[in-house]
Amino acid sequence: EGTAEPVVRPGDHVQVGQPVAHGTGLGVSAHASVSGRVAAIESRPHPWGGSAPAVVIDNDGQDTPWQGLPEPIPPESLNLALLLERVSWAGIAGMGGGAYPTAEKLRQAAGHVDTLIVNAAECEPYVTADHRLLLERSDQILRGARAVARCVGAQRAVLVTEGDKLNAAEAVERRLRKQRQGRVELYTLRTRYPSGAEAQIVQTVTGREIPSGSAALDVKCLVLNVATVFAIQEALSKGLPLTHRAVTVTGGAVARPRNLWVPVGTPLRCLLESAGGLREESGLMLTGGPMMGSPLHDLEMPVLKSTNALICLAD
Repeated sequence: EGTAEPVVRPGDHVQVGQPVAHGTGLGVSAHASVSGRVAAIESRPHPWGGSAPAVVIDNDGQDTPWQGLPEPIPPESLNLALLLERVSWAGIAGMGGGAYPTAEKLRQAAGHVDTLIVNAAECEPYVTADHRLLLERSDQILRGARAVARCVGAQRAVLVTEGDKLNAAEAVERRLRKQRQGRVELYTLRTRYPSGAEAQIVQTVTGREIPSGSAALDVKCLVLNVATVFAIQEALSKGLPLTHRAVTVTGGAVARPRNLWVPVGTPLRCLLESAGGLREESGLMLTGGPMMGSPLHDLEMPVLKSTNALICLAD
């Protein structure tokens, strides 16, 4: 297990991208997602249950970028060691729900996998955050996939999306036609929940079955969520840590369902306000999809790096 030790104190002024906690062990580092003053370091309710220490920042509304960001890494000088160092610094964790430290996952995969699978097939109904990201950021996602595949020694890189998300598939295909070196394949799945689950995707793409109790790495596959790959590319090409993510706000009780680009740590209440609030009483509120999500009792809980959706179902 790992933790993250705060590197700021109450009263400190922080800027967007500035480190506020340093990960140790399997903990991931955290960075300010807004600029402002550190109001407190205290225990706050956690969406997965219980509470966890949090760095609470009073947002000054300025979004002042931190000037200490690391330099971009040119693609030609990128190697495994630089990739691991940058991903670790950027505080990237699995954004598809797993929240496992991405640098550790890459380190375990290096030299042991022949296939990188970038998973953009949301395995839950209602959730479309990854689909939006793929539509709008396919260039960066493809570049990130090629960089990761090269560094971990995967000969094949496959981007998996769903058949009912054709506009995203078409956007990617247009980009793929312009590729020259290091091809990324596009694989379209029939929408069949929960086909986004790792074992099904690995078997569909490679024909390999993951034995019970084993993981994708055991059959030479590295599976990364599409948002994780985008975060990796932002860290490599712009020196940006993981401070923002796409979140779907939807469900029968939500007035104006939408996808939002959100600072990590934002109270879920603010997301709901941005979607016009509730148009009727919600019978069930969840973070994550309706099948695997966690029931919510408190909208003051924050968006985590792995929060892909806020769903408010009508009674």
